[in-house]
Amino acid sequence: MLLDGSAEGRLLPHLIDRLRDPGLDRIDMAVSFVMKSGLARILGPLEDALDRGARVRILTTDYLAITDPDALTQLADLAEGGDRRLEVRLFSGGSVAFHPKAYIFWSSAGEAAAGYVGSSNLSASGIDGGVEWNLGVDRVEQAVAGVAGSQNPGLWRN
Repeated sequence: MLLDGSAEGRLLPHLIDRLRDPGLDRIDMAVSFVMKSGLARILGPLEDALDRGARVRILTTDYLAITDPDALTQLADLAEGGDRRLEVRLFSGGSVAFHPKAYIFWSSAGEAAAGYVGSSNLSASGIDGGVEWNLGVDRVEQAVAGVAGSQNPGLWRN
């Protein structure tokens, strides 16, 4: 499915639906930047996912100093709340460009999955109204394997 940022093709409702899906207990996001405006739009459903025991990993960057420090602080505060399983990492590659935009939702039991890959960062315009294109898929095995098997020290490893 192609999401094009139009009123009918915004990424936000899909992210909220997946964050609220009790069958999806693994959530991985890799975005070039996180803004308070985008985090605010998913914060309630993100907290709900954490409260029900989902493991959430968010990878972003300091590339071009666009990521909002207040958004990172808010995520860090969320990660420290109780026994929540939220991990936030910041890729710091100096002048190395970092442009991934992927939202991957999957079940540790292997029963369900959904993913969105495209141009949307975690910002209001990225997920809720800007001209952005994202491809939605229901098979994410390669993306999950790529994230889990990465040997890049700035990326995830199990």
